[in-house]
Amino acid sequence: MFTGKQEQDTGRLVTGENLAILAGSAILAIGYDILIAQPYVGVSYPVFIFIMLSVVYGNARKMLVKEWSFGWFLLFPLIALALTRLFFTNEVFRCINSIAVPILLVAHILLVTGNNSREWFCFGFLKEICGHLIVSPLRHVRKPFVLIGALARRENDIGSRSVWRKVILGIIFSFPFLIVVLVLLASADPVFSFYISYFLQEISIEEVVKHALLIGLITPMAFSFIWQLSLGTEPAPDTAGTRKLDAIVVISGLCVLSSVYLIFCSIQFSYLFGSFSNVLPSGLSYADYARRGFFELVAVALINAGIVLGVIRFTVTPGHRAALTLQWLNSLLIFSTFVMLFSAHFRMTLYEESYGYTYLRFFTHSFMAMIFVMLCVTGYKVWRAGINLAKWYIVIGLAAYVLINYVNVDTLIARKNMERFYRTGVIDVCYMAGLSYDALPYLAELTKASDPLIQQTAREQIILKSLKTFDSSNWQGYNLSEQRARDTLQGLSAQQF
Repeated sequence: MFTGKQEQDTGRLVTGENLAILAGSAILAIGYDILIAQPYVGVSYPVFIFIMLSVVYGNARKMLVKEWSFGWFLLFPLIALALTRLFFTNEVFRCINSIAVPILLVAHILLVTGNNSREWFCFGFLKEICGHLIVSPLRHVRKPFVLIGALARRENDIGSRSVWRKVILGIIFSFPFLIVVLVLLASADPVFSFYISYFLQEISIEEVVKHALLIGLITPMAFSFIWQLSLGTEPAPDTAGTRKLDAIVVISGLCVLSSVYLIFCSIQFSYLFGSFSNVLPSGLSYADYARRGFFELVAVALINAGIVLGVIRFTVTPGHRAALTLQWLNSLLIFSTFVMLFSAHFRMTLYEESYGYTYLRFFTHSFMAMIFVMLCVTGYKVWRAGINLAKWYIVIGLAAYVLINYVNVDTLIARKNMERFYRTGVIDVCYMAGLSYDALPYLAELTKASDPLIQQTAREQIILKSLKTFDSSNWQGYNLSEQRARDTLQGLSAQQF
């Protein structure tokens, strides 16, 4: 168990547990320097996450929650998202995951060590995560220095352990003097300077200083983060709001909204779904119709979901009849939202047929699919009050995000754009080249296109991509997607370029 609560008594600071924290912090700092502070980070990213989890588990082994909980469940999306650095090269997801992975990591650590004062499905828990991400690494940065000072001053131990401790401290403290002496002696004797230069010719002093400073910066921050876990936390008071909305007022408002939505849905059925038979409003093409009001429909769908949640959470139902009426009105609102989502999805599909497939359009489809699943759970909640929607929403959101990371978005977009190219002869080669390395086989396919301009542009983009591919030569940046791209480039005929 940690001994952070005895931090004021420096005489009791020098314990095995605290020294283990210091050693683990140094390991994390060195690991960060070697694995993360690199121009390219690939396989080293999940390795560092594994090291950090091992250090935290080792120091907090007596605090770990033994039974299965949501905290342990978070380990699966955490590892899955960390491994995307090895499997894929999508820059969009890399940017998002650089934020998502630390959040999941801290959330997992807080939950499995019992350091959360609020339940994981409460908004206050997100604030706790941010606090431990930003504040905890800085709150106790002086503690490792206090611990080292207490270790140096401790003289009441006898025996070999005390001797070895003093030997190690003496070696550490001698380094600054050693550097000064070496510089002076090298200046005084050319032969000595030659041998020193020979042994140090592969060592860059600038690099040594840079790595030392980084390790010296990360070590106390890692120590502070782990130390903060030892202080524990008190459960926060329950601040759940009381129900305040009158059922009659809510029913009246929902009736007005539902009547408008019924009219809108009837129009959607008559025009939008009739478009399968080429029945569109006069003067409107598929693309024009698709472009109009898409984001407005998504916004209304989100507003409707919020209204349903607010009604469920805050409405006072005085009797069975009022409760049943609210259930039917909420169900009607959810049904209308389904129609709007399907309408928005169909509009975007028409738009993609005319203008091609992109990240934003794919993510929009995915977002609407996630909202659809959440609305299904909400519909169940309307008639069965025994579930916690916040829990379901968080789990669905995590599952959806991990899934979209692993469906290989770049390959899907490239394949759909190639299918459209074979139908229409139109494609944005530069956009295809801007996709990750997984889209390279489709870009290579364009070098055989009948259009000379498309051929030439595809070849130029492949050459540029090949130069970028071979930049990441450090082992930390090894990535399977990039390796497949190398294999594809090697398989291409040199005569094509």
